[in-house]
Amino acid sequence: MTINNAIWAVVAFGAILVPASFAADGTTQEHRKMAVAHIGQVEEATRELYFHADRLTALQRQPSIGAATHSQHLNSMREIVNEQLKPALAALEKLSPNLPEWKQDGIDSMINSAVKLATETSAAISAHNDITVPSHMDEKYKSAVHAVAEHAQDLVRVSDAAGKLALAHLEAEKAGLNVAIQTGQN
Repeated sequence: MTINNAIWAVVAFGAILVPASFAADGTTQEHRKMAVAHIGQVEEATRELYFHADRLTALQRQPSIGAATHSQHLNSMREIVNEQLKPALAALEKLSPNLPEWKQDGIDSMINSAVKLATETSAAISAHNDITVPSHMDEKYKSAVHAVAEHAQDLVRVSDAAGKLALAHLEAEKAGLNVAIQTGQN
């Protein structure tokens, strides 16, 4: 599944990859460093999305909070998806063919999770736009916001684990260790 399907528009961008020393798997250290940086961007953007979704969940328990406050959080979420999450994932997707299989699998997992998260974010925005009762009373909206929070938590966990593993692998290489990563399930 690619980033450019479902709800996302095609994004045009480029990157210059400077060859560095090649690892045993044929990837350059520069590719792997860039992947670690982009994974960090995914995690940071997802944590911001979770903050807003969690805040919206809390606001739903307060009937005195108006639609404008909900709209502000939803607009922030839309901006995070479009301006932070999407570009970071697109850059990772572009790097993916130049990375070891275990990193490609992690990137694929993040992309799949991000597509779900973006779909749920869009659903929350749509549900809010369709509200005919106060936000705290609309079950469709409450459910959509809850789903965003759940998917954001999932993507935070995946990106955090992928980032830590990739960074540890880079550090091991710096120390001169030849580290092999096993893929597959136990």
